Amino acid sequence: KALVVDLQGTVRAQASREYAYHQPRPGWVEQDATDWWDCLVDVTRRVTRGLPRPPLALSLSTQGDTMVPVDAEGLPLAPARVWMDRRGARQLARLRQCIPGERWIALTGSALAEYAAAVTLAWWADEMPDVFTAAERFCMVEDYLVGRLCGTYVLDAPNASRSLLFDLHSRDWCDELLAAVGVGRDRLATVAEAGTPVGTLRPEAADALHLPAETLVVVGAHDQTAGAVGCGAVAPGTVMLATGTAWVLLGAATKVHPAHPLQTYCHAMPGGIAVLAAYAGGAILRWARETLCRYAADALPDYDLLTQEAAESECADR
Repeated sequence: KALVVDLQGTVRAQASREYAYHQPRPGWVEQDATDWWDCLVDVTRRVTRGLPRPPLALSLSTQGDTMVPVDAEGLPLAPARVWMDRRGARQLARLRQCIPGERWIALTGSALAEYAAAVTLAWWADEMPDVFTAAERFCMVEDYLVGRLCGTYVLDAPNASRSLLFDLHSRDWCDELLAAVGVGRDRLATVAEAGTPVGTLRPEAADALHLPAETLVVVGAHDQTAGAVGCGAVAPGTVMLATGTAWVLLGAATKVHPAHPLQTYCHAMPGGIAVLAAYAGGAILRWARETLCRYAADALPDYDLLTQEAAESECADR
C-alpha cells in the first residue's frame, strides 16, 4: 500500500497491490524478497502519477520478523522466512538451552518464539549452512528496501527489537544474543529510531520509482507501531486495535513490561515502548478465499464481496 500525505496529514492519493507468500512444506511460509521491491516500485509510480509536484520524502511501514539473506550486491540468496513460519522448533529448543528463556525475556522484553528472526538465523545456520556462510548480511524488510533505495542498510528500532536479538534497555543489538546465533553486528543493519533521515535515492532507484534523486529516505517502523502513531496510540495507556493480516492489540508504554505471552518491543515514538498481543486475522480470510471459493485462480472475489455475502447469509439465517 502507498499513501501520499501532505504536511497537514491529509491523504492526497493511494494505491495498493497484493503479492503472494508460498508454503512449500507444512509449517513453512516464504516470500520472494524481489516481490517487495517490485510492489514498492509499482505502487509508488501509480500513487505519484499526476501529482502537481513530487513528494519530498519517502518512508516505509513494514511487516516485522521476516528475514532474508543477501549477497554483497543486496540480492536475495534464498527465500525470505516470513513471521508466520513455524519450522524452527529444533532451533528454538537449542537457543533456549544456550541462554535460559528468562534471560531472553529480561533482555528483549519478549519470550523467544519461532516467529523471531533469531530463530530464523539459527535455522539457516543449521539447515542451510552454505547460505548462512555466503550471506553478506541478513536483512529484515525495512533495511532490505532502504538498502535498495539509498544504498545504506538502516533498520528502525521497532523492527530491530522484534528480532529478539536486541537489548530493549540499551536500544541496540545484544552481543550475547548475537553470539548465540553466530552472527556479528557487521552482518546486520545499523539501528536508528523511527523517523531518522537516512539519505537520498540512488540514481537507479530514482529512475525505477520515477522520483527525483534528491527525494529523502526516512527510516520508518514496524507496521503495527506505525499504525499506532497514525491512530494516536502513543501516550502511556492508550491502546490500538488493528485488523489486518493479523489482529493486533498494541498498547503504548514508557518502560519495559516483560510478560509472556505479550510481546514488548520498541515503539515508533523514539524512546517509547509497545506492548503487543497478536492473533491470525486476515490471513485466515485469504486462506478461505483461495481454498473454498469456487472461482478460477485469476478470478477470485475481492474481500468486500466476501464480507457482503457473509453478511447477507447471516441475515438470511435470522
